[in-house]
Amino acid sequence: MKSAAGLDTATRERKENADMKNRNLKYGGVAVALTAAFIAIVVVVNVIFTALSAKFNWYTDLTSAGIYSISDGFKSVLDSLVADTDENTTVNVVLMSEEDRFASSSTEAGYVYKTLKQVEAYCDKIRVKGINSVREKEEISRYQLTEYDTVYTNDVVFELADKDGKPILTAPTKKYQLSAFFKKNSEKKVIGYDAEARILSAVAQILNKSEKPVAYYITGHGEPTMAEASAWEELFNTAGYEIREINLALEDFPVTENENRNNDIILINAPVFDLLSPTAEDLGLVNEKAKIDKFLKKNFGHLIVTEGASTTHLPVLNGLLSEWGITMSGSVSDPTHSASASGGVSVMADSSQTTENVPKQIVERAVGSNSTAHVVFNSPRAMTVDSSGLSLVGGLGSQGVFPLLLSYSTAVTRISDEKTNTGNAILAAIGMADWDLNDDGNISYVLALGTTDFLSYGSSANESIMYSVLELMWTSRATFGDIQYKSFDSNSLSSTTAQANVWTIVFVAALPLAVAVVGITVWIRRRHS
Repeated sequence: MKSAAGLDTATRERKENADMKNRNLKYGGVAVALTAAFIAIVVVVNVIFTALSAKFNWYTDLTSAGIYSISDGFKSVLDSLVADTDENTTVNVVLMSEEDRFASSSTEAGYVYKTLKQVEAYCDKIRVKGINSVREKEEISRYQLTEYDTVYTNDVVFELADKDGKPILTAPTKKYQLSAFFKKNSEKKVIGYDAEARILSAVAQILNKSEKPVAYYITGHGEPTMAEASAWEELFNTAGYEIREINLALEDFPVTENENRNNDIILINAPVFDLLSPTAEDLGLVNEKAKIDKFLKKNFGHLIVTEGASTTHLPVLNGLLSEWGITMSGSVSDPTHSASASGGVSVMADSSQTTENVPKQIVERAVGSNSTAHVVFNSPRAMTVDSSGLSLVGGLGSQGVFPLLLSYSTAVTRISDEKTNTGNAILAAIGMADWDLNDDGNISYVLALGTTDFLSYGSSANESIMYSVLELMWTSRATFGDIQYKSFDSNSLSSTTAQANVWTIVFVAALPLAVAVVGITVWIRRRHS
């Protein structure tokens, strides 16, 4: 039988053990609660900070090329562009999808979106907004040059607006594909980020602060007058070109030696007579062909030529085209696929036959998959293309030629009075010369159209094709000396000494100190409880 003292001791021990267990349970529960609360707070803070950083661009760009930030040079040029702008004038940057959808649609779109938001935060003259191009058909129709002009959800449009962001409908807009914000090499591989130059170019053009490209309309060979070729005049005006008539027999192109005029175009429209060129009988003749050659090779311009079934033989002009791999052939008819009541003279093109890379981009951009969009060639002339033996460019460049638009297989080409050929006839072709593979600003294009009525026929699809071609020929990129593309080969992390010191303090001192303070506080509370 245990004594009373023994019972008291046992009871006290049991009580102490229970108190210890309750204390351990208490502090264990508190520790678990604190840990759960800490994790929850970290998650909530991270979510909030991520949302705020996306909205207010709270990023630190540690790449050596500054890919994720706008440069001081960019800011300086932008400031100069908007410095004397009327207080009621602003620029809208319109994304063809809602902002969050655009930003998350691809890695490339994410790059562009972040840059645009940084520009918006920096400059109060620029406003970024997104629209739903699928639902808001009436809204996007303002950005379509023709009814067949395709608008993609990752397109970016710059437009003039008032101080409240309301677009000025009478002012022209500039629409860009997402790829326009990136630099590519000769293999069309993306090698850098060129958004700064593209944005500055767009703003300069919208605010009318940049020089317009020139479309030179050649005269002196029986071509229609500008009044008679009003459809071409309207096309170039709408696309933002300045149009100048020029007679190469009497004057030269107003450019200097090796001046880059990569946005300018020569149009030889429905000539009746050939280009002048010295002959054995008259060595003193003006050499118009040489002037055009120089403009293409030295000034990196472009050329558009229209010839139809009734165009006479023009050996000098056709010789120029042959240097680009294009040879004119006979007339084409196709009663099966022709415009109504034309008797086969107005031939429809079969856009599904366009398969080469560059031509396919032109056609898809112009008419997309619209089965009712018919490109029509009135009184057409066929042509052939041959890339073998092309030798215009040197060792640093490359040259190619491609069919752009072909007829249906039911078309008949009259090679001569005795010979015809049934099958797909090439109705339009495009030659390309990349004069320097290391610089995509030195590419010239030569477009041959097998009709003299390509625009005057009145087909919206024809107009869409030409706007798409002009988009290819006009890079819409002005030159700003200090603004260069940012190479993706230079995206290694780098930081200044000041940045390195800040991050060192944060990770080596601040965070460990915060953890130590929390730990000591908990320990002291447990010791004195």
